[in-house]
Amino acid sequence: MPESENSTQIHKEELNDHIAALGYRQSRASLPGAGILAIFAAIICADFTHFQLADQSALLVWLAAMLSSYLLRYLLLLHLQNAPSRPRKIWLHLWTWSAWVGALGWGLLIYFFLPQEKSVHQICLLLIIAGIGAGSISSLSPFPILFRGYLLLLLSPLTLRFILLAQENWLYGLMAVTVVLFLFYILRSGNEVYAALASSITMGLENKKLVAQLEEAVEAANAANQQKSQFLANMSHEIRTPMNAIIGMTHLALEESSTPKQHHVLKTVQQSAQSLLGIINDILDFSKIEAGQLQLDPRPFTIMTLLTPLSEILTVSAQEKGLNFTLDLAPNLPAMVQGDDLRIHQILLNLAGNAIKFTSQGEVVLRVEPAVEQKESGKISLLFSVKDSGIGIAPDKLDSIFDTFEQGDNSYTRQFGGTGLGLAISKQLTSLMGGQLWAESIPGQGSTFHLILELERCEEASKTPAPPQLEASNAISRQLALLVVDDNEINRDVAAMMLEKDHLVQVASNGLEALQKISENTFDLVLMDVQMPVMDGLTATRLIREIEQGATPEAMLPAPLMTELSQRLSGGHLTIIAITAHATTQDQKLCLAAGMDAYLTKPIQPDKLNACLQTHTKPQ
Repeated sequence: MPESENSTQIHKEELNDHIAALGYRQSRASLPGAGILAIFAAIICADFTHFQLADQSALLVWLAAMLSSYLLRYLLLLHLQNAPSRPRKIWLHLWTWSAWVGALGWGLLIYFFLPQEKSVHQICLLLIIAGIGAGSISSLSPFPILFRGYLLLLLSPLTLRFILLAQENWLYGLMAVTVVLFLFYILRSGNEVYAALASSITMGLENKKLVAQLEEAVEAANAANQQKSQFLANMSHEIRTPMNAIIGMTHLALEESSTPKQHHVLKTVQQSAQSLLGIINDILDFSKIEAGQLQLDPRPFTIMTLLTPLSEILTVSAQEKGLNFTLDLAPNLPAMVQGDDLRIHQILLNLAGNAIKFTSQGEVVLRVEPAVEQKESGKISLLFSVKDSGIGIAPDKLDSIFDTFEQGDNSYTRQFGGTGLGLAISKQLTSLMGGQLWAESIPGQGSTFHLILELERCEEASKTPAPPQLEASNAISRQLALLVVDDNEINRDVAAMMLEKDHLVQVASNGLEALQKISENTFDLVLMDVQMPVMDGLTATRLIREIEQGATPEAMLPAPLMTELSQRLSGGHLTIIAITAHATTQDQKLCLAAGMDAYLTKPIQPDKLNACLQTHTKPQ
């Protein structure tokens, strides 16, 4: 059998099973009422004024048979409803025949016991029969063959009786026609109910399958998204490792360069490496935003703390192109607000950096002012505007420039490079912060990018400590004993060469070797890589923290090593700084959760490394 026919057959069987289950429930619910009607019908047909048991024996036999039939059908329906799989055909046949016998019983009652002298009794009995017939629509229409046979056995004797009585009174002939019409009406109604049930259940089954398919698609999409995020994270790690060597060694070489030409060559390499690192960071940010993994980190900060270093960076960039950069601050700005200052810095640096890149002469102005009169006293909307006198943007590109990988000029002859991710990331970061970002431009005259952000006010700046800032300084009060742990030989050399001018440096290639070094020497600080063979940095850090707290680590360490570590570490706290090419927020959380004191990403920036050492160096 072809696969499509087999699927259709399975679907039809599933549909029949659902319809049958519904019919079983409806039939079982109707049987107690039918039994009561049988008792009422027996009472109507009996002459209680002159009641004698012997004369009414046939009627009593009929009532006993009907009640027994209903009881049998009730028990059969219980079995059919609770059958773990499709019931055997013998039970279905037995139930069908018992229903037909019940219908025939009603027909025989009408044929032999229909009162002819008392019209009230006759009308009541006919109403009961009509009710039994109408009630079969809901209880038996799910079984078309059973339903048709039931109605024929129920109403045919009544029709025949009326035809015979028509010889005495023509009204009975009219009643016979009425019963036939009633039969066709009930059959048609039953067919419509069956069709509606089949359609409804089919739709439900299809919706159920669609939901299952949708869930599978969502799971597949999540799995694919997870794989993509993992791939990007792995690629970031693999690219950052050689980038660390390039940037680190270039920095060291610049310190030793003797000729202007060497300095120019090395400076070009350093700038190109920094540009490549910026692209890598953009791709990583974009992947985190797409995966819903980027989370904001709001905290109190001063407007000047945000804008002063930003202004210094942009001023240098503008001067290199012969441009003027101006920071224009409105006088009524709050001293301190709360928000994610790092992401705001990223957006403004992107907007102003683009303005400088696309401007060949003139100026770039960054203005900050309150956007509107704020109704809520605890919040303020700030409008950041970046205005340039550059090439401008075509009107049909003003919206699309915020799309992923989209630029104002996508031609092969375009003058300016870039990935087309910067504005897309800025737009998405703005949306995450509940703000607005848009552009206005006149081609050939310049552009203005507007950013509105609603931030929390922090009125008492003196009582709200600002977050610690890492200052680029080499001024550490004493020589430190440092341990650099990294499985990559080049990375170890880079870190050691950066630090050995001012400090005593030892190296280890994995976590276990680091533990051995720590057991033999006293270190002020450990620079710990995360992903290493034999023992990774997270495991090594957790072991160190457990030993410091006097606990016995679960990991099996040689007894002599464990004894030496306990003697050297117990009751203390060894400063451990993660230096890793894993640059996601999740990686940072894992490092801090393992017990590391700080987190730096590769490539190592000498100023950030020295600032981190200064921040985490314990006083002598």
